Amino acid sequence: MGSGVHSARARSCSCASHGAAIEAVAKSHRDSEETDVANELILIIEDNEVNRILVRDMLRFKGYQTVEAQSAEEGIRVARARKPALILMDFHLPKMNGIEAFHALRADAETTSIPVIAVTASAMPEDRKKILEAGFDGMQTKPIHVTEFLNNVEAALKSQSRPK
Repeated sequence: MGSGVHSARARSCSCASHGAAIEAVAKSHRDSEETDVANELILIIEDNEVNRILVRDMLRFKGYQTVEAQSAEEGIRVARARKPALILMDFHLPKMNGIEAFHALRADAETTSIPVIAVTASAMPEDRKKILEAGFDGMQTKPIHVTEFLNNVEAALKSQSRPK
């Protein structure tokens, strides 16, 4: 992962960011009405533990249920078994990348209709183009801006055509 100093610095920054993010979620929660999509199950596919915990905590605070996977392969298995209402998938995963995993999900009758939002630290136009051309239902950049992120999640859940 890198030097111990870099890892410690990343953890301390992430912890501070995590606290700020949860505070922002609390403010957003107070400022908005309850959504009719709360309690939906969301699958988080993210290999970075700090990012996975941050996303999980924001979603749970808003009333969503979550399930997690650390790799694309594990995520595909969990999606087949649990049939989440939404998948949030890191674009840069080890072994199988986000686009390959997305295509595997779309090729499977059990998971083809589940909306998938790509989550990426890359704001490069070519990555954005790849994500949108692949057919993802949305894209979220890191670092995550809480209000934008939660709005994207809610919009994806509301626009899905899966029967309840």
